[in-house]
Amino acid sequence: MQRYLNTTQRNVVWFKRAFESEEIIIKAPFQRNPVWSDRQKSSLIDTILLEYPIPELYMQELTDDAGNQKHVVVDGQQRIRAVLSYLAGEFELDDESPHWAGLSFDDLAPADRKKVFEYNFIVRLLPEMPDEELRAIFQRINRNTVTLNPQELRHATYWGPFIKLMEDIAN
Repeated sequence: MQRYLNTTQRNVVWFKRAFESEEIIIKAPFQRNPVWSDRQKSSLIDTILLEYPIPELYMQELTDDAGNQKHVVVDGQQRIRAVLSYLAGEFELDDESPHWAGLSFDDLAPADRKKVFEYNFIVRLLPEMPDEELRAIFQRINRNTVTLNPQELRHATYWGPFIKLMEDIAN
């Protein structure tokens, strides 16, 4: 089945333009309300500024009888809202972004603003389908997400001879 293999890239400028022209529906009826804290939003922007990868977004492209296209965000609402919120100056980056701490989008250096605008999200495009199938896909995407506990985060963050020794002892 090839119908879910179509991926593309969309940069932040595309999302900004689509939002301003109301061509994008960020919150599909089955999605929760915005829940990310400013700290979570800041972490995402820091990831973008560092040019690190972000998990893919899922979107549906719908075309009506008049040829007008709408883009429905199936998964990725919080990430898109965070970026648009930062562009609108609704929060500043926190101290976990040491190089950019306290900076709103307008306060960034021109090269950093350009990094944000040009950042590409990988987008998996879903075809038109019945609502119940779309909801089933959303549920499957989000069903098995388990947040790393503090020890797992430390293990992923720190490395070196001491950590190797600790792993050897533990095993």
